Amino acid sequence: MSEIDVNKINLFASVFKGRHDIYAVRWEKNGHSGYMPAYNVDWSDYQQHKAKGGTFKDYPKKELLPFDNQAIKEHLKGKKTIGIYPLLEDNTSWFIAVDFDKEKWKDTILNPYSLCILSHLRANWFNTSAEFSDPKIHR
Repeated sequence: MSEIDVNKINLFASVFKGRHDIYAVRWEKNGHSGYMPAYNVDWSDYQQHKAKGGTFKDYPKKELLPFDNQAIKEHLKGKKTIGIYPLLEDNTSWFIAVDFDKEKWKDTILNPYSLCILSHLRANWFNTSAEFSDPKIHR
C-alpha cells in the first residue's frame, strides 16, 4: 500500500476523534512494550544530554507531535502503531471503547448498546472475534 487515499484518512479521523495536540506511539524494547507520547527529538542532542546523566523524561528539547493526517497516514501504511488520547482537555470524549471477552459477550454488549440508543448516542460495535473471518462494523 504505497499511497493512502485521503478518504481513508478522513474516515479514520472521523471514527477515532481525540486530542489534536498529541498522540501516542507504540514502543518495544528488551521484551517490553507500551505507548508513549510522540515527540520530535534531535537524537544526537538527546544523546549528549543522556551522556551527562539526563533522562528522556527531563530532556527539555522534546516537542510533542500533533495528531494530524501525517500521523494517520503513517499508521495506515503500517510504518508505526499509534494511539490517540480520547479524553479531551475539557474532560469530554467523542467515543468510548469497551472490550467484551467473556463467552456471553453478545448478551453483555446489549446493555451499553441499548443505553447509547436510548440516549441518542451513535453506537457502533466492531466484532473481531474468532467466530467471524473479518472484522464487522455494526450500526
